[in-house]
Amino acid sequence: MAVPRAGPMAATKAPNIVVAISRALEAVRADVPPDLLSRYYVDGRGGPGVGFYPNRTTYHPVIRDYGRVLRTDRGDQQTSADIVAIAHRRRWTTIEVHGDLTFRREVWMAASALGLQVRGYTPSIRDQKLLEEHLAKRTRLATHPQEVAPARPAPGRPVHEEGQRAWAPLRVIETLAAARVASPEIRDRLLSQAQARLEQLRTPGRQVDPLHAPLSIERLRKPQDRQR
Repeated sequence: MAVPRAGPMAATKAPNIVVAISRALEAVRADVPPDLLSRYYVDGRGGPGVGFYPNRTTYHPVIRDYGRVLRTDRGDQQTSADIVAIAHRRRWTTIEVHGDLTFRREVWMAASALGLQVRGYTPSIRDQKLLEEHLAKRTRLATHPQEVAPARPAPGRPVHEEGQRAWAPLRVIETLAAARVASPEIRDRLLSQAQARLEQLRTPGRQVDPLHAPLSIERLRKPQDRQR
């Protein structure tokens, strides 16, 4: 299948593209994970295919969907993981990735974790090691969940989906961090601190479990912090 042209910016920067090379026999067409539909405004404006926009007032899509070709101008982990999620939802079995090195690496990492074959990127020894560590950790979590401590999420996976239970307070903090903090390192640090504080609050014998109680950012602060 021909890869769509990038448009006016093609001369300076080629788009990041994922192409379906092979699909399962029961593959579905134009299917999109519900999670993406809740986070993107999806419509057909702006040219061929369907655009995934941050909101209805933005006219430059994060992802453009041509059916068997998915294209983006971004190379961040979340966008790469969203593209892989679409490919996985449509039961693509082998994909080919084009674009910058960071994008191709992120796609390889997320797709390989889901069992997809990836062409267009040759993983380094470190990439292979990180993937093996993640798969081993996921196996331990599935077989012995009580022995596995909360860890860094898999490529493209939200923090709250990595643990045994989805913590509503942590989901709120994660959403706020994603919307307001640009640096992935700072976001990870804030989420780790919030999770540690929630663990302290959620101690045996407490009358209120923060897992089910309404979230108050003030409650997450330590007493000495509140006095400042």
